[in-house]
This record gives sequence, C-alpha cells and structure tokens, in this order.
Amino acid sequence: ACETMTRSRDIPLPRHSRPPAPLRHEGAVRGVANLSGKDHQRVIKANEFIDFAWSEVGLAVKDRRAAVVENPARSWLWRFQQAVEMHQHEEWQRRLYHACVHMGARRKAQAIETNVPELAWIEGECGHTHDPNEWDPSMTEDGTWYYPSSGEAEYTAQLAYNIAVALSWWAVRERGYRLPMPKPIPAAAAGNRVGWDQVPARLTRQDIMAGMATRAGLTA
Repeated sequence: ACETMTRSRDIPLPRHSRPPAPLRHEGAVRGVANLSGKDHQRVIKANEFIDFAWSEVGLAVKDRRAAVVENPARSWLWRFQQAVEMHQHEEWQRRLYHACVHMGARRKAQAIETNVPELAWIEGECGHTHDPNEWDPSMTEDGTWYYPSSGEAEYTAQLAYNIAVALSWWAVRERGYRLPMPKPIPAAAAGNRVGWDQVPARLTRQDIMAGMATRAGLTA
C-alpha cells in the first residue's frame, strides 16, 4: 500500500523515457480517474488496506490502546478522510522528524501520528551536510532504474528501537506492566551524511537489528 502513497511520482525525471505516472493527487487521494490495469488494481487494494488500518486505529484509540501510524510527512496517507478525522481526538498527536536523525542516509521528512506521548522523543530536524544529488534516480547495469526512495522505505534499526522503547514505556505507565525500560537513542541532528547514500541500506537496518533488540531487553 505504501508505494501508492508516495509523492515521488510527481517529481519530473528528464532522463527517463517512461517515468512512473502519479497514482493520486490533491483532488483524488483515493486514486486518479484514468488509472487502468495493474496501477488501478494496486490503488484499489491499497485503499482497502488503508481503510481497514484506519478503522483499527480508530478502535484502538477509542479503547485507550496504543496506536502508531508512520509514513513520509507528505504522504497521501495523511490526506485520507479517516486520517483527518483522527485529529478530533485530543490525544492523537503528529510527530515530525527527518529519517537521517535516526541513522537514515538521506534527508527524508517523516511523520508519526500516535496517541503514545512517549514518541515525542522521535522528533528531530536535520542539521546534517548532505549530498545535493542524494535523491537522483540512476540506471543500473541491467538497464533498470533505481529510485533512492526504495532504499529509504524500511525503518532503520535505531528508529525501530526507539519506537519499541516508547511503546514499552507507555505499557509500563499506562498498564502497569513490568518490562525493561531502556533509554531511547537520541536523535542525531548534526554531522556529515555525504556518502551515506552509497552504503548498503541493510547496514543500518537488518544487519544491526539483532543488537538493537538485545539493547531493548529482548531475547531469543
């Protein structure tokens, strides 16, 4: 579903003979009218999933259970009517951060909406030095196009850890559970990220996820 929500399709690609066409726009967040074939089916299935997800989120908030929704800050997900209506709940808050403050390679604006106040520590604004071309698509050796947005889609291990820690703190405070309460890893807003986009994405994700799990108090 998430790949149909991105606004990266709106960005012109001068070197691309057949760039991906937008699937949604401001006046048609549930899908543009001229979609057909696979694109049409992808959007229909994504809408069904998103409707179900927001319905479950609404029930969780009503029942005072923890709920967390994450997507790029400008994602079409936030424009769905159910997402807009969630802000009728006073406890439903929006937290903004750049992916690079949690070990991401690129300056990607992200958002988390949640009723878990501990997730305030996720917030962080980029102050790094970045390669100005870090988002440029490139052609691979086999002639296909590589889009950097695909490499940034998965959570970094640090972000996953900090979300898990926030939920643990919420469970202790709100439910009285006896759980490990590790400290969050502070957002790193300064430094040099030039060259990070050339490093395999797995090095800040699955390759160190086990270590982060151990730090969070999880065991096999």
